[in-house]
Amino acid sequence: MLNEDKIMLNVRKRDGRIVPFDYHFINKAVHNAFISLYHDKKDNISNLVTSEVCRILESTVNQAQPLVETNIIDIETIQDTVEQVLSQQDYALARHYINYRDARTRARNVNSVVNKTITDLIYVDSKDNDVKRENANIDGDSTIN
Repeated sequence: MLNEDKIMLNVRKRDGRIVPFDYHFINKAVHNAFISLYHDKKDNISNLVTSEVCRILESTVNQAQPLVETNIIDIETIQDTVEQVLSQQDYALARHYINYRDARTRARNVNSVVNKTITDLIYVDSKDNDVKRENANIDGDSTIN
């Protein structure tokens, strides 16, 4: 199908990590969306969409080569490209994929808020501990139980 060594890209994940590009993730996402929407129909679009997305990404990076030293592309750009290509091939599948992406984004946002709230509750500012030590009339290097 595709020569994964052909595209020398790195992907910036949502958490900021940089990882090597792997077209298998695109193929799997499109395949899963296809199976989810059409159930037991034969998947005849995943490879086509993946190839076209890779061609577009490679073209984009090659055009920007003087500007982009490390060939880094954001995950959102990749997913937007998948949506664009899917829309041209199978509109119903594109809508299904977009709705799934939207649900995942909302879930990530909720998890982010929950994690921040937990972090704020668990980790107390050192100023609060200093005030407690002062009021307890103890040495500043002592632990508070």
